[in-house]
Amino acid sequence: MLSFSSAAHQKLSAFLSGQRLHMPGAQALTDVIAILFSAFVAYLLIAGASSVVGVGHESITRLFSERFPIFFPVAVALIGWFFFSGQYHQRIAFWVSAKDAVAGSLFALMAEGFGQFASKADASRLWTFVTWLIAPVVLMLVRRVGRRIAHARGKGLAPVLVVGRGTFGTDAVRLVQSDPHLGFKVASGVVEPSSVETVLAAVRAMPELSYVVMALSGADAIENEIVLALREYGVSLVIVPVPTGLTSGMEVQYLLGEDSIFLVDKVEVVPRFNRACKRAFDVTVAAALLAVAAIPMALVALLVKRDGGPALFAHNRIGFDGEVFGCLKFRSMSVNAEQMLADHLASSEEARVEWETSRKLKDDPRVTALGRFIRKTALDELPQLINVIRGDMALVGPRPVTRGELDYYGSTVKLYSSVRPGITGLWQVSGRSDLNYEQRVRLDTWYVRNWTPWHDIAILLKTVPAVLSRRGAY
Repeated sequence: MLSFSSAAHQKLSAFLSGQRLHMPGAQALTDVIAILFSAFVAYLLIAGASSVVGVGHESITRLFSERFPIFFPVAVALIGWFFFSGQYHQRIAFWVSAKDAVAGSLFALMAEGFGQFASKADASRLWTFVTWLIAPVVLMLVRRVGRRIAHARGKGLAPVLVVGRGTFGTDAVRLVQSDPHLGFKVASGVVEPSSVETVLAAVRAMPELSYVVMALSGADAIENEIVLALREYGVSLVIVPVPTGLTSGMEVQYLLGEDSIFLVDKVEVVPRFNRACKRAFDVTVAAALLAVAAIPMALVALLVKRDGGPALFAHNRIGFDGEVFGCLKFRSMSVNAEQMLADHLASSEEARVEWETSRKLKDDPRVTALGRFIRKTALDELPQLINVIRGDMALVGPRPVTRGELDYYGSTVKLYSSVRPGITGLWQVSGRSDLNYEQRVRLDTWYVRNWTPWHDIAILLKTVPAVLSRRGAY
């Protein structure tokens, strides 16, 4: 086994080669530019809105001179918080990083607002509010663009060695590559954990190595010995535990001075206070979206009714606490859809198997030409905003299912019915109809067990590109 000094020399070589370097100075500078750009964009938005309504506005130089004494130290404090929270020297997943950006911008808004109030500064409160409202979006967009440019030039990437048996190693490769924001570059091939020396020899052969990802299978004690040896060697270690599915949604409790931990199940899947906040958020946003979408919805309704059938279709679905409700959609099928389905399934064995597997048909003869368009663009689901206001649904949640589809959920039916189904959810942003039912159930179950307000926000943000890409929409 090599000495610790050899491992330290290996890390130093990787650092100097630029492969492990995460460029903290460049990232901090990028964030400074993003914050300033957020302020500039906010000013343009306010100025544009003022021009539309015929209200005058001050020049940006005058407004900024009034705001700068408070804005500058708040921005510096935010950059400092990003630094000490690990944003610039740790590899953090995109949505975790985005969560920190939202939290930091919210505190910056409160800090600058309080500073303006305490100092009685003659600064634009609206400009301050809009700046920090859009700052998280601008920050993450600039970070993503900056990292893509750096990674394309081979900078900021972290070479990773994956150690694991069979499918466990393959799954670990998929995990570390699933988020490009992390900047992991997996070495070719997966090392089998046959012995400590085999793994250490692979580590020694990669002087630029940044991380070793150890995928545990629980097969034998050699895996624990390898982990201890890698720790002693001094490489940065990432552990992928055995995927049992039992730990999802549990909270970790550490015991002082003990190596063991407690995994504690939640008393309530979604606590009552959080449920009330989620409901208030859903109603507010749904009402605002309905106001904005009223004219497009009226136009779609008129186009759908041209064949003589109704514009809206209410399909019975299972909602909160097992209650049946009418899930509203713009009708995308022919008036005699049920008979067309029966005839098609009777004449095509392939279609019958596809229907029994996913309850979906890629080439569904019932769907009209207009129906295909509104399905691909998700316009058919806009009436579900009314379901949200009525309390049948939420903006984000498990997909609403029929009584017959509950059989696919097995023992997780109770979890499904413990929350309101959503207009969008994890399955919609993860492939929609391209996923089989087992994958959909797994995603819905994960969502319920691990619900947080931030997950709802992340899914809503991912819904827009998912709809625009039209992947899995049919």
